[in-house]
Amino acid sequence: MTPEQLKASILQRAMEGKLVPQNPNDEPASELLKRIKAEKEKLISEGKIKRDKKETEIFRGDDGKHYGKFADGSTQEIDVPYDIPDTWEWVRIKSIYWNFGQNKPEKSFRYIDTSSIDRKKNIINYKNLQYLSPEQAPSRARKLVSQNSVLFSTVRPYLKNIAVVRELKEYLIASTAFIVLDTLLNETYLKYYLLSDNFINRVNNKSTGTSYPAINDYNFNLLLIALPPLSHNKSYHLLGKQ
Repeated sequence: MTPEQLKASILQRAMEGKLVPQNPNDEPASELLKRIKAEKEKLISEGKIKRDKKETEIFRGDDGKHYGKFADGSTQEIDVPYDIPDTWEWVRIKSIYWNFGQNKPEKSFRYIDTSSIDRKKNIINYKNLQYLSPEQAPSRARKLVSQNSVLFSTVRPYLKNIAVVRELKEYLIASTAFIVLDTLLNETYLKYYLLSDNFINRVNNKSTGTSYPAINDYNFNLLLIALPPLSHNKSYHLLGKQ
């Protein structure tokens, strides 16, 4: 097994809840999901984000299978990528994050594009970020970011241009090539989940195009993520806080 294969294997075990011992007394992931929903409601009431009118819920039936419940009350069986502990939850990724949209820059800023990501370490090369005036802003410089925002490049996702915004000392704007994810979920866990081969393979299957395959926001948002309990997802800093 190569070092890359070993890393991928460890990462997948982590995403399946097999990296650290599970405690059945942990507050279940459903409670974390409630906190995320409450935070979204707060942001909606403040006019900072818009309500998703097509929100769906996923639940496990008495038969052990997973079902999606839609806004009209209908349900449909769904396939999940793999088994997870009982205290975890499968959710649509759109259920666990929000973002603050996009705007044309009105003041000078540092620009994060896909080339700004160090793909070996999956960090942002802050020293190499372009400093641009509003007049110099490329048309793709629109996405607003926050401290601990997770950036996921939707263009050629197999390249894994994925990183967390750790420094917010200056005004930063990201390219529209990224989906920006802000969440109460531990950002380190989220980053590593997005980096996992299982997730990337699902993204690739939903991507379109030949030279520059890409996934659109709609299809990305429908992908499933394994949500761990709050106390458990904090442990993913052991994978490396970058």
